[in-house]
Amino acid sequence: MPGIAITGASGFVGSMLARRFEDVGWSVIRLSHSTSGPDTVPFRLGDEVQPEVFRTRNVTALIHCAYDFKPLARAEIHRVNVDGSRKLLAGATTGGVERIAVLSTISAFEGCRSAYGQAKLEIEAAAAAAGALVVRSAWCGPMGLPLVGGCSAALPKASRRGSSPSLGEVGIRSTSSTSRISGSC
Repeated sequence: MPGIAITGASGFVGSMLARRFEDVGWSVIRLSHSTSGPDTVPFRLGDEVQPEVFRTRNVTALIHCAYDFKPLARAEIHRVNVDGSRKLLAGATTGGVERIAVLSTISAFEGCRSAYGQAKLEIEAAAAAAGALVVRSAWCGPMGLPLVGGCSAALPKASRRGSSPSLGEVGIRSTSSTSRISGSC
């Protein structure tokens, strides 16, 4: 049975992806700071990730959904999220993972000013260098919720002005469909 590891598997998108992969017959290994359940491996973004985590569980695919919003200083955001993603990608490739997908956001674009968007842009570059598929998603929350801020609120305003952040970088796909992501792995 193929094995897939999912970071952020206790979060909104990660948990949906985990269920989707289980439904189609994958063995799902949840990499999460919430260590409940037999298929959950303790994981904290920013820490070293040993290749054995993947190798001993026959993991052939990885979806990286985790992002830690607790750090507020740019240096700490970089250390935890950007360097942490690099460590994860290195551990996965050394551990024999053949296919990697990294979830990003439309907040990541050249010239973005938010620390979140800048960090995600650096994570995308690290993912591309590792040969991973980068998936930029516009909205990952439940439908029907109000658009309170950030890109979710800015996009309708930008579209009325006739402008929006660029999504056309080479090798980057945009989707919000979990079935399209699972079909890529």
